[in-house]
Formats: sequence, structure tokens, C-alpha cells
Amino acid sequence: MANILVNGGVRITPTGRPPVVETYHKLKGIEGSLARFRSEFIAMQKSGRLNDLPSVEKLVRTSGKQIDAYSETLDICSKDVEQESLKNEMPDYYRLLKIFLSRASDAHTVLPYSLYLYDYANSLAINETDKWPYQSRSNHIDFIGNRIAEAQSVCKAYLCLLSSSMDSKIEKIDPARMIREILNVQKKVYMIKGFNEFHYKKIDLGWLEDTCSNFSLSAEKVPSIRNFAPLVYFIFEHIITNAMKATFLAATKQKNGNFNLKDFYNSGPADWPVSKPGISVSLGNNPNGSITADFIDNGIGMPKETLARLFSPNEAKTHFIRLMIYSNGSSLKLFPYIMDLTGISLHVESEVGCGAKFTLTIPKEAALN
Repeated sequence: MANILVNGGVRITPTGRPPVVETYHKLKGIEGSLARFRSEFIAMQKSGRLNDLPSVEKLVRTSGKQIDAYSETLDICSKDVEQESLKNEMPDYYRLLKIFLSRASDAHTVLPYSLYLYDYANSLAINETDKWPYQSRSNHIDFIGNRIAEAQSVCKAYLCLLSSSMDSKIEKIDPARMIREILNVQKKVYMIKGFNEFHYKKIDLGWLEDTCSNFSLSAEKVPSIRNFAPLVYFIFEHIITNAMKATFLAATKQKNGNFNLKDFYNSGPADWPVSKPGISVSLGNNPNGSITADFIDNGIGMPKETLARLFSPNEAKTHFIRLMIYSNGSSLKLFPYIMDLTGISLHVESEVGCGAKFTLTIPKEAALN
């Protein structure tokens, strides 16, 4: 706050913009650079220049600079948010946001397309871009473009979280379309991760391809909603990615002998009986005009004691879906604050070895508290 000096009169002198505001503007700059990068990528895709190695290598160098800038900004942001937590009325929110942004500064989390762009450049250099039967060159390029768009959505979500949504306008959202896009990207992500796991062990790809077809969305004709798109995206994306870890990734690791449910939770069946992991999402209408979204998986599930503290701000970490991924669950602990801003309610049921069900009730209009 500005300094106020009373001495025969009143003098107010500024102390400078708060650190969180400075960080916000830096993050806004990152969002702009991602938009420009995506435009350049699309232009190169349309002109065929993504088949040209020097052009792709230039994109890789640009991506590397973005990673450095983005990671540095989020590191600064987590420190600034920590200062804010000492004076703000919502210290729990800022403390959890600090934990989340600290984790988010990991390069692959920050820019999820960068790793795939780098791999594409390498495969282009040795002429092996068609080595994966499920991932032709054109499909791989489309996938990278989808992940660049995803990076933009994630950056907008960070900005929205940083400002408690005050920077974001309420806009029209098609929930079915948003969920479908997230599911499609995540299926391809885990196809690639699963391929890499199996490739080195020379395991047949049939199970992998069959499994990744078992993620579905069924929807009644639901209306559009009006809400904060970055926060709604944040909720959908984190429920789906955690479900992917609990189902497909756990099953892949178990198939390779790297996972045992009984050892993981100290309870449940040692032979987690899932041969074909899957996730189903269904959307339906309610009489009051709201929408229900059910996210159901047949994954490893959670014990009751974990479920009870899943969203508690007093628990810095949980055992939820760790799976050698080192996820600390901080994103889920932001959910109660996001629910206040969006008006969305959540109900969770789960049992070890039987999967989980996340049910969202989404109002037609955001609740502005």
C-alpha cells in the first residue's frame, strides 16, 4: 500500500505495484507469446514447412526460450504469492496456489507440447516420423497443435487463479466440446507414454491400442453454460488427467511389473483386477437448468481416509495417484476456492480397487460471491 505521511498536510507516495501484479503482467506476456507461437505453427502447417527440418528446429529453439521464460515467471510467481499469503484474507488459498505454481514450473507441465515437438524434430532428422503405427506424421503434427492450444488454456487458468477470476469475463461455454477436446488430447498423450513403456520391453501394441479406445463421452443435448472458461477447463482437465493416471497409467505399469496396488495403498487386492482400464464421462440436464457431469473410472480408487482429506487445505500433500509421478495433489486442494467462484458443486465416491466417480453439478450461470 502507498505510504501516507501526515505532517501539516497529507502526502501519499506510491510504493510500487504489488509483486503479484507484476507477476500477473509477466504471465500475461507469456500468454501472448503462446498465441503468437500457435499462429506461427498453424501457418507452417498449412504451408507444408513442418516437413522441413531447419524450420522445425527453429520452432524447437523458440519453444526452449518460452520454457525458460515461463518457468522463471512461475518460480517468481510462487514466491510473490507466498508474500501475499502473509497479508491476504485468504492465506490458505495463496499457500496452496504457491505449492501448485511451484510444481507447475516444471517444463513439461508448463509447455506440454515442447517434448513432443522436440521428439518430432529428432524423428524428422532421421526420417522416422512414421515409425508409430497409430501416429502418422499428419496426426502427430495435429497432436502437437492441440497441445499448444492446451498450453494456452492452462496459462489462462493460471492467470485466472492468480487473480481469483477477477481478470476473466464470464463467457459462453460448450461443456461437451470442452470435455471431448481434453479427452482426445489425453488419449493421445497416454498412447505415446504407453508406447514408450512397451517399446523398450518389446510388448505387443494390441493391448495398448485397444485400451486407449476405452475412454468415452456420452451426452444428452445439454445447453451451453456461462462461466469462467479457464476455471471450468481447470476442473475438467485435472479430473480427467488424474483419472488417466489412476486407470491407464496404473494398468500399464502393472502390466510391466512396476505397480502393485496392495503395496501402493497397504490395502486392497494385490492383483488389481483391471484388464481393460477405462473412463466414461456423461452429461445430463437437471430440472432447474443445471447440468450434471459424471466422470467415472475403473482405476485404482482411493481409501476412505484419503478421500476425506483430498480437498482439505490443511493437508499439503496427499497419497492420491502418486504412481511414481510425484503428483502432490495441490490442484485438487484449490477446488473448494474454484467452486466458490464458478458455483459448481462436486461429489466424489471411491473405493480401493474399484475406481472413482466425480460428479459435477454445473449451473447455467457462474455464482459471483
